[in-house]
Amino acid sequence: MLTNIPTEVRVAIQNAPGRVDAAKFINTWARNNNRADVLNDPEGISQFIADARGIKFEIVLPVVRKILAGE
Repeated sequence: MLTNIPTEVRVAIQNAPGRVDAAKFINTWARNNNRADVLNDPEGISQFIADARGIKFEIVLPVVRKILAGE
């Protein structure tokens, strides 16, 4: 699970319109805050979004992997 993620990021994830937007938000946040460690952890990002949004991990993971791959 991701560590040291600010509460405002969690709130933004909960309020994002869809899981793709949530994953894009994490991607943007990590790049803007020099958190490459976060980008190297698609499972952690997926678990974070799944927990914050109440979505199944298995649904989020493929979306996160595509976004991190730049697709």
